[in-house]
Amino acid sequence: MDNIENGTSYYHAEIHIKLVKTNAWHKREWSIGVNVGDWWKYGNITCSVNSSSSENLPILGVDPQVINETEWELVNVTEISGKNITLKIVSHFKNQTEKTDYLSFEISNTTEAGFILVASNLNVGDFISINGPTVTAQETRNSLNVKRRTNILNVSEFIEENGVVGKIEAELVWDKPTGVLISTEIHMNLTAGPYFYLFNFHMNLIDTNLWGTHKHLLTIGDKKYNIITYSNASVEDLKLNLTAISLTLNVKGLSGTIGFFNVTIPKSLLWCDSPDKWKIYVDEKEITSFAVSENETCTFIYFECQLSNHQVRIVAQHVIPEFSTIFLALTIATSTLLIYVTLNKNKYSTKFLQN
Repeated sequence: MDNIENGTSYYHAEIHIKLVKTNAWHKREWSIGVNVGDWWKYGNITCSVNSSSSENLPILGVDPQVINETEWELVNVTEISGKNITLKIVSHFKNQTEKTDYLSFEISNTTEAGFILVASNLNVGDFISINGPTVTAQETRNSLNVKRRTNILNVSEFIEENGVVGKIEAELVWDKPTGVLISTEIHMNLTAGPYFYLFNFHMNLIDTNLWGTHKHLLTIGDKKYNIITYSNASVEDLKLNLTAISLTLNVKGLSGTIGFFNVTIPKSLLWCDSPDKWKIYVDEKEITSFAVSENETCTFIYFECQLSNHQVRIVAQHVIPEFSTIFLALTIATSTLLIYVTLNKNKYSTKFLQN
């Protein structure tokens, strides 16, 4: 504020400044919500451009023709070091060719990564990227038939600048616990004098190891068995333990949240005399609250647990008959051989000492 007086004239001036946005004191710690080995896959990738003059096309940095020839994109987490992450991105085209790219960035600066992954557990008003926009909404949405908590960026802006008039609308949706991009919608409708420009883009998540339904193939001899899991968490490394007559699997998810697990087991592989004979252990601690149902061919097991990283063991009473017989025979043969070798070793050692 300043006051100036000169003879007969008097001037009064004030300047009011209000801070509306800054990342200078952003206290939230940007954290990575995925691990090395995690993957997710995009499909339904479409892009349309319609313009009356190619000279007036905005610079998008993308080729619509290449986008429309992309059948799917697979993203793999290959390396994590502190806040830095490296993604391997495989683009599979409709002509059955593929292209592989690697993308490295810091999780606090995902603008340069096209927001394909952002920090986990952001809230409304939090910066999506240190030099980017903020989360505008949170909703529970369905992704791969699983209800997920999501962070949303909604953009709806009218443009009137340098002779260009129009509107840009966009919606980007991320999974809140992991930061994985679930879907993208972008629409642009611009005019510049007699010229017009229309742009539409869409892609969405079609598969991931982080949640959803997955088939785990077990091959025993010349037979194959599918164990089907449906969960809001990651289910990996499913193995058959013959000696314990059990399945072991590793599960992981956001710490402090509840994970649910549906496991479908074929009776031709493992079974019990009655549903109440099944047992479940989480990190070798038995849990008693779970549900078991069955039909003629499969057993369906449902249980819940607090998420983090766990090993789950599902114990049955019986294992595939022909394999258990072979396993028993091999066990007896191996034990007999070990006894024979041990006895003969002791005999020869005694004879040597006597000489």
